[in-house]
Amino acid sequence: MFGTAFLIVTISIFSFSKADLIGDRLLNETLTGNKGKECTCREGYSRDASKQCERNSITIVETTSGPTAIELKGDPVPFHIEGPLNVHLPQNTVSLKIVRNSSSDFANYTYYWEVLDGGGFGSADTYTEPVLTLSGLKEGVIRLRATVSDDSARSYRDVSVSVLSEKKPNKPPVAVIRPASPVHAVEGSRVVLDAEGSSDEDDSHLDFEWKLLNGPAVQLPAMNAAILRLDNLHVGNYSFGLTVKDRDGATDHGTVDVIVSAKRDDPPKAQISQCGEQVSRSTIDVRLPTKTLLLCANTSTDDYGITSYKWFRVDNLITQLAVDYAGSSTSVLTLTNLQANEKFGPYVFRLEVSDASGQTDSATISILVNKAVNQPPQPDAGGNQTIQLPTASAVLNGNVKDDGEVVGYEWTQISGPNQVVIVNGDKSKCTISGFEEGIYQFRLNVTDDGGLSATDDTFVIVIRSKNEPPVAHARNVTVYLPANLAILNGTESSDDAGIVRYAWTPHDDVPACIMFLGSSSRQPIAMLSGLVPGVFHFDLTVADHSNAQDSITISLTVIAGEEQLNSVELYMEHNFSDITYRLRSKLEGRLATALAFQIPEAVRVDVCFSDFAQDPTSGRVRVVFHTEFTNSTSNELKGARGRTMVVPAVRAVAILRNEANMIRDFHIDSINTLYWLIRCDLELVRVLNNYICRHFDSFARNRGVILCDALNSVPDVDTALMVESAIAWSVLYFGLFLFVTSIFAISCIVVRFKYRTELELSDWSSTKNRVLSRRRKRRRFRRNDKEPYTNGLLNGNSKLKEPGSSYSLLMPSESLSSECETEQSTTNANRRAMSDENGVELRERANSLPFIE
Repeated sequence: MFGTAFLIVTISIFSFSKADLIGDRLLNETLTGNKGKECTCREGYSRDASKQCERNSITIVETTSGPTAIELKGDPVPFHIEGPLNVHLPQNTVSLKIVRNSSSDFANYTYYWEVLDGGGFGSADTYTEPVLTLSGLKEGVIRLRATVSDDSARSYRDVSVSVLSEKKPNKPPVAVIRPASPVHAVEGSRVVLDAEGSSDEDDSHLDFEWKLLNGPAVQLPAMNAAILRLDNLHVGNYSFGLTVKDRDGATDHGTVDVIVSAKRDDPPKAQISQCGEQVSRSTIDVRLPTKTLLLCANTSTDDYGITSYKWFRVDNLITQLAVDYAGSSTSVLTLTNLQANEKFGPYVFRLEVSDASGQTDSATISILVNKAVNQPPQPDAGGNQTIQLPTASAVLNGNVKDDGEVVGYEWTQISGPNQVVIVNGDKSKCTISGFEEGIYQFRLNVTDDGGLSATDDTFVIVIRSKNEPPVAHARNVTVYLPANLAILNGTESSDDAGIVRYAWTPHDDVPACIMFLGSSSRQPIAMLSGLVPGVFHFDLTVADHSNAQDSITISLTVIAGEEQLNSVELYMEHNFSDITYRLRSKLEGRLATALAFQIPEAVRVDVCFSDFAQDPTSGRVRVVFHTEFTNSTSNELKGARGRTMVVPAVRAVAILRNEANMIRDFHIDSINTLYWLIRCDLELVRVLNNYICRHFDSFARNRGVILCDALNSVPDVDTALMVESAIAWSVLYFGLFLFVTSIFAISCIVVRFKYRTELELSDWSSTKNRVLSRRRKRRRFRRNDKEPYTNGLLNGNSKLKEPGSSYSLLMPSESLSSECETEQSTTNANRRAMSDENGVELRERANSLPFIE
């Protein structure tokens, strides 16, 4: 049972024990003692390279499962050990025997058994016999060495004896067959009987044997395998037996019955699907431009397989709808050249399938082909171009790809320094002129017959070799109030490379109320608000890429038109935020209705609002508007100019003030004309006109009305002069000023005459007193002529301190008269100066008063 594999290893062993080594060396080194003679080694020894006697090599022979033997090369002792290597308790003894491999006698050999390990698991009576009997065994492993020797050789082998525990009683295996009996099968099918589920508690190794116990003869493919596969069984009842055996020979049996019935042949099931799908369909919708449609019959089923496929076209539209198809006898039908059949109906195809028994089945499928979905065109505007001034034109050539037909082309400019001229912009090829230096972007928009469009852009880069300064150009503008927006257009300015900067600058005399909207002062088109009547000047400065500049001055003329002069102003007690477009529409309707009802010649009345604002002082809402109406005469003259007429402000105010319901509903506080109405004599108007035009024309122009033009146009006494309310109050103030100035002038004249009379009386009295005083002094000087005078100084009282001095030496008598005359002339000069000063002041005041000539 045990295979023997030998591993031969040659080693040199000097001794088996220390005592043997010493004895051997003594024997080995015994020499003859005679000089010149060679020493010989003892038997079993030989000289090595160093001239020493060494023991001959021995060969160790090992087996994988048996004992180990050491044999001498010179005279080996071949033997082996017989006996069980495994012993199960309760067996108490075991015998091992040394057996010589040859037939030679063992009489001259000695034997010795040596226990290497596991001495406590058994014992023997003697260890020097060829047969060793161990008794008193215990569970464990006993390692023994058997040595056989004679006088010239010695060999040994090792052996191990395993003493195992008491062996349990063997249990038989259990045979299991799957599937369980009975097994039903169809004729010609495969039946698999599986016994791998059989088991044994003592051993995992089992032997299997299958046998046919009953039934039609059948060849068993593998009788000793755990799995039995049976093919091509005929109709009948079979009984198979299974025998399962373990290592100890215990067996178990099992049987299984196999019932083989005649096979069932169901008819096939025809199914059609679109190739690539696993779901059968009865209808398929496709849309052109589908080039190929594949119909598959591989989803059709049969219990034994389909043997043939046939396709047929069964619709009645062969003449109306053409289609090509191939593979009518295969499982795949290929359809090509499909036509849209929305108007006629779907294609219909039938599939017939057959099995081996000739059974058939069929299915139909309808194919609806829709028109192709229109795809947008793919335009190509061409590559970018670069041109150099003075060349100022370019040709753009566009191409387009489309599944249909292109019906429209459109070239447009997207960006650029200026607006260029596009010729043949509705063709695929166009010419563009009017370039300036810069980058232009153009877009080609194409439209196909399905209404789809697409765009593509191209760029034209314009460069120049020499810069030319720009040319500023703008036109004068005239605006008629109540329009409150003026537009200054500088787009006509030009430059060879394009203008990059615009600047609008008002002159210093332009009223500050006229302001630019937003940043329009730096745009080609400037927008102005806050207009007042007058003529105003603005400068336009343009610059190009090289900062070359040019300027031009234009005039803005603002004229108060008929609509402005006939505007009506009303105030409403409303919050400004409450005035919505809904309320504005209601107010407009009420005003138009009231005026249309009171103006017989009006066919239609339109209310035109010019201002909605909030009075900052009172918080009321201020509304300014004028009204226009169409009369029956102008309505009959179709195409005639001036179909509409402006309702006079006085007439509109007179009508609206009588609308009590409207005033109450809209909380109207006051209704007045925007300008004051003056009715006066024609001659008075002329006189007032002459004075105002000379003195207040500039003031009136700044206030918003050109009075001279209005006054000079007065035709008769009944004409109404429209003057702005602010000027009306100024005229009132002017009248009051004239009145107050007149009173003041009269008062000054009265005071002047009264003061002059008092002054003359005062001058006469003071002169008389001075003459009398001088006469008294002269007499006093003469009396004191002989009084002494010590130092010649006069005191503050004009008396001499020293007697004997005379004043006549200092002031002669004849000088008195001339002194009086001098004082009198001085007094008269002062009086004249005062009169002149008063006269100048009065004249200046008089000249400062306005008078009507």
